[in-house]
Amino acid sequence: MSPPRFRNSAVFLSEYMIETKSGLPQINTKLRFALAHGRQMAAALVFVSALLVYLLTLAPTVTLVDSGELVVDARNMGIGHPPGFPFYLLLTHWFTLLPISNVAARVNFASAFFAASAAGLLTLALAQIEAPLLRGSELGEPWRARGRGSSEREEFHTQTAAGEHWRLFTLLAPALMAGGVFAFSRTLWSYATVAEVYSLNSLLLVSALFCILRWRSTVRDNATENRWVYLAALALGLGLAVHHVTVALALPAFLWLLYSIGGLEFFWSRRFLYALLSAAAGVCVYVYLPIAASRHPVLNWGDPRTLERIWNHVTAVQYRGGIELSISRIFALAKEFLMYASREFGPRWLPLVFVLAALGFGTLARRDRALFYFVLVFISGNLAFNFLYQISEDKDAYYLPIYIAVVILAAVGVRWLTLKAASMSLGIAGSYAVMAALVLASIGVAFVGNFSHSNRRRDLVAREYVDNILQTVSPGGMLLTTDWQVFSPMLYAREVEGTRRDVILLDLELLRRSWYLDDLQQQYPDLFRDMQKPILTYRQELEHWESDPKAYELDLNLSRQISTAFSQLVISLVADHSRAKSVYVTQDVLSMARAGKESWAQSMVNMGLVPQGLVFALAGNREFDDPANAPLRLRALQERSRQVDDDDVVKTKVLPAYLSMILNRGRYLQMKGHPQEALAAYKEALAIDPASEAAQKLVSKALEGMGTRGEASH
Repeated sequence: MSPPRFRNSAVFLSEYMIETKSGLPQINTKLRFALAHGRQMAAALVFVSALLVYLLTLAPTVTLVDSGELVVDARNMGIGHPPGFPFYLLLTHWFTLLPISNVAARVNFASAFFAASAAGLLTLALAQIEAPLLRGSELGEPWRARGRGSSEREEFHTQTAAGEHWRLFTLLAPALMAGGVFAFSRTLWSYATVAEVYSLNSLLLVSALFCILRWRSTVRDNATENRWVYLAALALGLGLAVHHVTVALALPAFLWLLYSIGGLEFFWSRRFLYALLSAAAGVCVYVYLPIAASRHPVLNWGDPRTLERIWNHVTAVQYRGGIELSISRIFALAKEFLMYASREFGPRWLPLVFVLAALGFGTLARRDRALFYFVLVFISGNLAFNFLYQISEDKDAYYLPIYIAVVILAAVGVRWLTLKAASMSLGIAGSYAVMAALVLASIGVAFVGNFSHSNRRRDLVAREYVDNILQTVSPGGMLLTTDWQVFSPMLYAREVEGTRRDVILLDLELLRRSWYLDDLQQQYPDLFRDMQKPILTYRQELEHWESDPKAYELDLNLSRQISTAFSQLVISLVADHSRAKSVYVTQDVLSMARAGKESWAQSMVNMGLVPQGLVFALAGNREFDDPANAPLRLRALQERSRQVDDDDVVKTKVLPAYLSMILNRGRYLQMKGHPQEALAAYKEALAIDPASEAAQKLVSKALEGMGTRGEASH
């Protein structure tokens, strides 16, 4: 009697058959039922576990880098920096309406939900990937019995409960391992606890992979369900509306997988046309950009209301300078990638996941060529781009697709090692123990190795940074900065929490864009009322540069003209505002002046800079004998809940800013004849960073000076 067909089952007929000696398939319906529910349970286990861990390690408020900007955009339906992230903003806007905690924490929770969903769905996808890698003769190895013929063993393993359990375990355990390892990998986990686009991007990539593999299974089952292709195309289209670079780099791999399943004729069929329409439907989410821009949101990045501006924003014209074909650049970025990868799944000295992936690489090449080449193209395309593209702060996130491929290979490696153990006649208990140990060890190493880095439960560094800056800014003061780590979280504090809305906040790097100039004139009309001449001059130069930037690269006179117009505008704004209110600049402005990069920065120095807390006040014609000594709150900076790497912005941007300003205060006090107060400032800097050579030298010098004066007084 022929077995029943399960046309719409989550477990597909051809993948779970045992070939008998006569060549007729025998299907165990009980096993099929267990597999169908086992996959769902494994995916649910990974999702729930990951989400709980993410919630326990979730950042409680705004963080550094792009967090503040993205939260403001999600809350106010604004436009993010190129390419705009329309699908991300539309989804996370709904999370901002949740009645829990603060708005930033709600958007952080959205990232956690997306990342946990990605890990759970990867578990489902891996359960489908792994099935074709085992055949009936291999499934029964742990129960090899002396004196049994092959047909007798086959019947034994097919019909006994032990054989069923073994098959179920070997199909689901590697998938469970892959989902768990990916969930607790350093990069995904770190972006799952803050407001960022990368967890949603990973979810959409995994969704596309799951759908195509599901379609492959239905094709093998002679019950082709084309809706999975259309859903995969939709996921990729939506991915292009989140972080299009990583999705575009993955497209060749997905096209190869479609070709390996449907052949060349697939691309000449209606199915491919419908898939293209589905992808186009996802990309159409970009219509959000001109609609949002027409509302004049708080941050109308790029003001994409014309076709040219939409194209420039979506294609990220302003970031193309980061791509450079250089051998030295390639080697430097390759070294950077190896550094990131070595710590991705646990300690560098225990590369368990990469060892398993190496074993899986060879196995996949022998057993599933289609998937093997998919993984190969998936990895190589991503590496090729990232070895040419230089970006700071979140470059590690660009490698997330590679880590997805690595855990796929690692899952295959786990299966291979288990079969090796089975072939060595370790018996039932031994074979189970090998696989269970590999699964638990891989997940455990990733979890333990990355917990201290990803635990943002008490990450208040950005919020404390903002508060420390604002406490010394007088009412109605103007704050000028080029530091994104200042502007982004302060934008959130101002626009979402309503903190110090009296302060005029200007990002001088963004001021080099016409859309930001429009935003400022809308937000601060009184500030620009008497600035018509310098604004008009600068705008004309700026619009000319935006329409033809190459002309300014080739013509030194044009470059000088726009630089002069920019400097005159900044100086005019400062001079006009300082007549009635105070003006402040962050320490990066002093650094630019010392480097001789900007004439306007040198003008700020010439006006006289007095260190006050974490900012400089422009002295102008006033005399500041003793700068205000507002105590800095340093608890979040000194008692961080997570381990901070040397390349983290906390160490590369925030900590140096604290040290620089405290030392500047000490130097200023010493120059004004207050050695005791200067020494206290130097010691405060040394307490923040005992390894600071500058602080150590200044403390020694101050002590020597005080000792010399003490001897002279006697």
